[in-house]
Amino acid sequence: MELKIGKNTYETKILTADFPIRFFKETGVDIFGIEDDNKTFIELYEIYLNLAYALTGSEKTLEEFSREFTPYDLVQSIENIFACYMETTSPNVASETEKK
Repeated sequence: MELKIGKNTYETKILTADFPIRFFKETGVDIFGIEDDNKTFIELYEIYLNLAYALTGSEKTLEEFSREFTPYDLVQSIENIFACYMETTSPNVASETEKK
């Protein structure tokens, strides 16, 4: 699936079912916060920026990635970002746990 943000189009990667947990451990951001009505605009922006970054699998830093479009572009792409997340999430997890 492709993710369009502003003038840029990115090919998305498949995310695994344990992505929200790994995402929280790596960024400190709770992806499910997008459903929280009490989140500020900045908090929601941070969630969607980090989610778009993860979806693209960019080799750039988050800061470099965020310079490729304007904040307005990202806000206009929120529905597309969420749709990409829902469509590209696999039921598998990133690594197998040990069986005891």
